[in-house]
Amino acid sequence: YHYILMRILMAARTHDLQAIDGPFLQIRDVDAYREVAGRAAALGFDGKWVLHPGQVDAANEVFSPSQEDYDHA
Repeated sequence: YHYILMRILMAARTHDLQAIDGPFLQIRDVDAYREVAGRAAALGFDGKWVLHPGQVDAANEVFSPSQEDYDHA
């Protein structure tokens, strides 16, 4: 599974594109979405699809810079 994600990530980077991870189908399990999105962010993805409004806050939380990162920049 990580092999496929890394191929997508490397292809996006090679062509100067953003790498966006695919959807998480268990739309009511926001905690699991947050965990999967966190793994994608740790691998270097720029975002993740959201299929349900309940996933938006979790995606923003995971893929937005923290205040510490913002202050450091």
